[in-house]
Amino acid sequence: MPIDSQKRPILSNATQQAAATALASIVSQQFAADVYDADFVLPVDDDRVLVDSEDGDVVATIPLAADLIVGKPYIVEKSHADNSVTVTFSGSETLGGNATIVLAALGDMLAFLVGTDGLFHYAFPQPLAAAVPAGALAIAENLADLDDPEEALINLDSKVYLTAKLSLVGATADEIRLQSPVHGAVTAVYASQIKGPIATGAATTTLTVGGAAPTANTLTHSIAEAAGQKKTMSPTGPNTVVAPLTEIRLAVTGTNDAATSAAGYVIEITRAAAP
Repeated sequence: MPIDSQKRPILSNATQQAAATALASIVSQQFAADVYDADFVLPVDDDRVLVDSEDGDVVATIPLAADLIVGKPYIVEKSHADNSVTVTFSGSETLGGNATIVLAALGDMLAFLVGTDGLFHYAFPQPLAAAVPAGALAIAENLADLDDPEEALINLDSKVYLTAKLSLVGATADEIRLQSPVHGAVTAVYASQIKGPIATGAATTTLTVGGAAPTANTLTHSIAEAAGQKKTMSPTGPNTVVAPLTEIRLAVTGTNDAATSAAGYVIEITRAAAP
């Protein structure tokens, strides 16, 4: 099993077992680092080693986890820009599934420890593999096109929602006119009947955008449909396109005469870049 002692005086029991807390990182790096310029096996008592690869590639071999100190961070750092440093784990052991890890650039480092499970773990949270350049995709597609604020906002939050409530009584001819706050397109209208039931005849909700009718722009509330009935409109075509201040209108027609019948609406706008 992994050992829990070392030849030099321990930093303190608390720090040794801190499992790579900030304190462990700070304290462990106060000790002078050994420097290697040829292939070597990591000494169990070292905290941090510098690898000078000026004269050629260097292989740093990590002992078996059972031979290292549990909970203690080990750091291998490349101290010269030339050539490469390959960190190789012994036997069939790996770090994050990797049997070897290459340090290619000046200042690259690998920090790891042996956990109480006897396995290798990264000692500290891993950064992004590389800096994200302007316009590149960042962190699980949450934000892209960092050099274009409008496009970045679209990628971060591509939907905008407007809400409305309308009477479904045909004779009332209720309607609402809203203005789009963004460039984009009306991609859905969700309706939820909040009072009912519908009586005598159906109620129809019609969408117009900028005074024009998209394709598939109506919802029908049928006779006997009651509160809780849900419907979705999925308009398409060029007449769904909006710009800031474009009028979006919902209007109710039909012969429904149930006096209290009404519905709530959510209008979905999918953002797009300004033309």
